[in-house]
Amino acid sequence: MKIAQISKPWEYTPPTYYGGLERIVQYLSEELAIDNEIQIFATKSHNNWSLNKNVTSLFKEPKADKGYDRNLEAAFALHALTEIKKDGNFDIINVHSIDSYLLGANYINIPSVFTFHNNPNLANEILTKLAPNVHYVFVSKNHQSKFPWIKNSHLIYNGIPVDSFPFSHEKQNYF
Repeated sequence: MKIAQISKPWEYTPPTYYGGLERIVQYLSEELAIDNEIQIFATKSHNNWSLNKNVTSLFKEPKADKGYDRNLEAAFALHALTEIKKDGNFDIINVHSIDSYLLGANYINIPSVFTFHNNPNLANEILTKLAPNVHYVFVSKNHQSKFPWIKNSHLIYNGIPVDSFPFSHEKQNYF
């Protein structure tokens, strides 16, 4: 199966430091790549991540310092959609909280999964209603309950490699 993962352009994937959504895209892509062909649309990290060869970047650097400009995000989504359509061999698209992707979701004949990582807002309420054929996914029941207008959604908890986060009784100084 050929799967497109579309991350946000704000941080590197995988992230250097901060980047919860980008870290989930990393973990999910690593697991999916075991048995599938993965193409990741993200801001390509400069580290030696094993899947860097599978990353297509519109931007060379993260755009978080640009003020989370919705036009940059829309350009990023359009770039991903254009590349996916040009390739013509994708079986499924997994989009991670890029509302502007929903503008083009009805114009591409590939099943789409849209995973929400953000809080509800007017834009995603309008856009989800305009893209009823997308499969909407939430990572918790609480989060899902904040989007009451989406009647047919799914709950899938984020999987993380638990061994990467060892338990400790001692508090660390994070700040």
